[in-house]
Amino acid sequence: MGKIVNYISRLNNIEYQRDNQFFSFIFLINHSSQIIMKKIKTFYLTILFGCILFTGAHSQVTYNSTDFADVDDNFMVSKANSGQLLFYDFQQTGADHVWLYDTLSANTQKYQTYIDPDNSGYKNFWIMDCTAGGGGAMWCNNAWNDTTNLCMISEDTLVIGPLSLSNIASLYKKNPQVLEKSITGMTVGFGSLPIKMITNYISADTIFKFPMQYLNNDSVNSAYNIDFNSIGVDIIIKNNQIRVNYVEGWGSLSTPYKTYSSVLKMKTLIYHNDSVFLYGTPTPPNQTVDVIYQWFDPAFGISVLTVEGKIAGSTETYSSASYIDSVRCLQPNAYFAYIPLVPYLNENGNADVTFTNLSNNSDIYDWDFGDGSTSVQTNPTHTFTSAGTFPVQLVAANSVCSPYLYDTLIIPIVVKNPVQNITVDLKVFLEGAFNGTDMNTSLNSGYLLPLMQPYNVTPWLYPGTETVPSIPNSNIVDWILVEFRDAADAASATAVTRIARQAGFLLNNGSIVGTDGISPLVLSVSVTYNLFAIVWHNNHLGVISASPLTEAGGIYSHDFTTGSAQAYGNVNAHKQLAADKWGMFSGDGDASNTVNTTDKTVVWKPNAGKNGYLNADFNRNGQVNNHDKNDKWLPNQGKSCQVP
Repeated sequence: MGKIVNYISRLNNIEYQRDNQFFSFIFLINHSSQIIMKKIKTFYLTILFGCILFTGAHSQVTYNSTDFADVDDNFMVSKANSGQLLFYDFQQTGADHVWLYDTLSANTQKYQTYIDPDNSGYKNFWIMDCTAGGGGAMWCNNAWNDTTNLCMISEDTLVIGPLSLSNIASLYKKNPQVLEKSITGMTVGFGSLPIKMITNYISADTIFKFPMQYLNNDSVNSAYNIDFNSIGVDIIIKNNQIRVNYVEGWGSLSTPYKTYSSVLKMKTLIYHNDSVFLYGTPTPPNQTVDVIYQWFDPAFGISVLTVEGKIAGSTETYSSASYIDSVRCLQPNAYFAYIPLVPYLNENGNADVTFTNLSNNSDIYDWDFGDGSTSVQTNPTHTFTSAGTFPVQLVAANSVCSPYLYDTLIIPIVVKNPVQNITVDLKVFLEGAFNGTDMNTSLNSGYLLPLMQPYNVTPWLYPGTETVPSIPNSNIVDWILVEFRDAADAASATAVTRIARQAGFLLNNGSIVGTDGISPLVLSVSVTYNLFAIVWHNNHLGVISASPLTEAGGIYSHDFTTGSAQAYGNVNAHKQLAADKWGMFSGDGDASNTVNTTDKTVVWKPNAGKNGYLNADFNRNGQVNNHDKNDKWLPNQGKSCQVP
């Protein structure tokens, strides 16, 4: 700038010295010193500013919504080793600043991919939830389109109590004014059962406001609740947060990938106030502050460098730094997600499955879909043409390494037949209520039966809403829970093969019926292998059919009562109650799947002498007394459930 001032001073004072002859010549030709001097000043200033820009001076930029990522955009992103972040100052900022972070190292790499929300696997689920809430199908479809137009899936896994959350889909709405998140989809692992869930924000989280410019700042409140009771787990997460964005700097940035001559730096503070309710008990509120630094270049669809951390008091601690990068020689880690989680064949006999590649440190991919088809696309969609289990294999390779480095992952994907309505006719006896011929209905006649199914507690955690205004008829013995599994045989019908559950009533003749007290159970399921039924009761050992349910005339049936071989586990699973009459073992008061001392000391003893609908009432007559302990619990000590 000093040079500019000197030049202007020389021009204003016409200190030409050796240039005098040149300027005199100019004056003679144009006859107008004022006009000539203005032109010469402009000429000199233009040359000087041009030289400054040419030699690398920075300029302020504006980052618009059109600069941010769109559907099908992929970005190779490196994540640095968190240990080295202690040696960097990420708080430095200001106008025309130079940030030097080119010595960050790449620990892992992955593609950050943006997809169409319609291909996220959550659209139909969201619309079903919307229509269940009273919206019309067309209105809900339009509402979906108004709510989201961009999606990113993360492979991060969160663990909350007995739950694991994975394949987390962030569903965004991008428009010229904002990028906001108002829907999150996730796969919930509970035991070995994956369940799809979706959460709508009570107040949307505005990630960015556009256009981003130096000294802009904004603040927004957002909130959401995740209620896992909908899948039978008594856990509720309540999140409230304030997001504050400051565009606090501009200048140039150097990362290991390149030097960006013109970037904007944004600082984000997120004030969390989270509460978790575990089985109805609130944990202390978790109040934390996240800090995020991001540098944006309009030529790139995401932040070219992102640093994340926590603030405690006045101290910032950084947990990750990620930046756009080229492929480097690192050991690959193959990983992928797919949607839908449970593919069903359509009316044409096809099932389309979309695969999202979540591999690290790789740039070449080889897919084998287990049906003879292959692909080298990063995120392929494959059409399966038959039901069955297909071992889908992904080989992820890093081509920068010499020789190439590889990693392989195989995930079996079960493609199911179309959903159909199945009528189920089942019969079972409870030892506790059995009277020599059929079963007593004492709980019913004593007005002790609840009006809502009682299996929404541990260990069943069944979320069904089966209720009745009154008990339908006098033949009802008790509530029962029936579980259905799809497997090749009873031994392989483990919990992961479960396809449906339904609560109903048990009649005194052993028949299991729906909540009308008359009709058999009706399921809407798809069966790929064979259909097996499990009968659960709140103080009897559960049983599973030893053989698949028999189909005749569209009705699937199984009678547990006719012999020991009708239950998997034979005499270890089923008890002879009378000649040719077999039933479920009584005495499992704590539903632990074993009849043991705990059932007496923890369940029966504290309730001895009480009347009511109680698990300690092993003979199901509405009274807890010595007959329950001596006649039902004592003979069955040591017996255990044989359900796989």
